[in-house]
Amino acid sequence: MGSRQDTACMQHTIAEINGENICIHCGIVMSRVEVQGVNDWKTHNIKLTVNPKLFNTALKITQNLHLPQFALNTITQVSTKLILKKVTKKNALLYGIVYACRIHNIPRLLTDIVYEMEKISGTPKRNSEKTLLKKLNQISKIAFFEDIVIQPPDKKYYLQAYLAKIQKHVEKETSADYFNTIRVRAEKAIQTSNLEPSICAEKAIIKNISTVLMSDIRRIIFERENEK
Repeated sequence: MGSRQDTACMQHTIAEINGENICIHCGIVMSRVEVQGVNDWKTHNIKLTVNPKLFNTALKITQNLHLPQFALNTITQVSTKLILKKVTKKNALLYGIVYACRIHNIPRLLTDIVYEMEKISGTPKRNSEKTLLKKLNQISKIAFFEDIVIQPPDKKYYLQAYLAKIQKHVEKETSADYFNTIRVRAEKAIQTSNLEPSICAEKAIIKNISTVLMSDIRRIIFERENEK
C-alpha cells in the first residue's frame, strides 16, 4: 500500500484547495496561491510604462493601507491605463486602489482609502461615502470600456473591513480570543440578514460586542461619517 502511494506521488496530481496547491494523493502542499484571479486580468497584465511619480505615490498609499505587493502592481497598471484615457492622476489612483482591493478581496473601506490618499497631499479629511461613490461612478464610465469594472462590496466585505478597524483596540482592551469570538459570532449573524451590506455588517458587530466596549467600537466604526 505504501509503495502504491509513493509511486502515485512521483506524478503529483495537483488540486487547489483553500488557496493551496495540494497533491490529492499524498496531501503535500506543493505551493500557495497568493493571488486569485490575476491570470484573468485580460488586458491588465500587459506591460505599461509607469510614471515614477505615480508609482511612488501609489507605493506610499499602499504602505499606509498595508496592501501587498501584488495589489500595488494592479494599482499602477490600472491607474496608468486610466491616465492614458485622460483621467486625472488622483482619480485614476482612487479607482485603481478600490479596484485592486475588490479584485484581490482585500477589505478596505472607501472612506479610509481616500483618507490615506489625502494624507499624502497633506490635507487629510473624511469624505462621505455617498460623495465618493458618485466620483467612482463617474470614473467607471471610462473604465468600463477598458474592462476595468469594480464589483460592489457585499456584506462580508464590509464585515472584514470593520473587523480590521476594531481588532487592535479590542485585543488591547481584552484579548485575541475575545476578538475571535466577536468575529465568529458576527460572521454567523450576517448570514441571515437582508439589510444593506454596510448596515448589516455594522449591526452584526455591535450586537455581539460587550457593553463595556460598545461606545469605543461605535466610534471606531462610525468615524468615517463623523470626521469630515
